[in-house]
Amino acid sequence: MSNTMKVIIGGAAALALGVTVLAVSRAEGDERGERGERGQAVQIADLPAPVQQTVQQQLQGGSVQHVEKRTREGRTLFEVRSVREGKATEMLIGEDGRLLRSGAPGEDDDDDD
Repeated sequence: MSNTMKVIIGGAAALALGVTVLAVSRAEGDERGERGERGQAVQIADLPAPVQQTVQQQLQGGSVQHVEKRTREGRTLFEVRSVREGKATEMLIGEDGRLLRSGAPGEDDDDDD
């Protein structure tokens, strides 16, 4: 067998292995609910009333920049990014309006509840 053929077969085998590893890791992410992490942009007016109330209470004169609806482990959460007194803030709010986290963006990616 020529060296060129060996290189082609080796490359194809490596590619197949990579695709298999990617498929397995994505499937594991599905089982842990990680793929549900992706958010869907929503308008503030489309939020449930309890969530809107919490946002207004927490804004304290700030402005909403972006709102995402997320599903994590079967729960609906709303991530609200805002600017308050010139500083970026991020809130994570449950569907019931309960404030789960508030602070600088990326400050705490784990909600402890």
